Amino acid sequence: MDASPLNSKGRYEDDNQTAGNVLGITDMTPWDGATGCNFSAEQKQDVGRVILVKWGDVTRKIGIDGSSAAIKEAIRNAFRLRSKRSFWLEDGDGVVRSLDRAMPLTTYTLHVDL
Repeated sequence: MDASPLNSKGRYEDDNQTAGNVLGITDMTPWDGATGCNFSAEQKQDVGRVILVKWGDVTRKIGIDGSSAAIKEAIRNAFRLRSKRSFWLEDGDGVVRSLDRAMPLTTYTLHVDL
């Protein structure tokens, strides 16, 4: 038999263990795909300064604790903007905001230059 850790034949095929036995059963809450964390509402950690950015039907949470360049890159990545087209954020009052740590914590609409 091959002793390679990548070879799963033989050694594990006859084990009658369930997934619960192999992985272990814990009292932890399940993974929360919406927030990307494993914490209940009472256990949420401080996530820093976060704004909501909407583009069409998609809304993403963007952390603004970094530099202007880091915020810009986070928005590009969150919305999969592959081109280097310019974009800007507009708040609910129609005010275009600069990307910095001092941005008001509110919901913004993303506009992309075509």
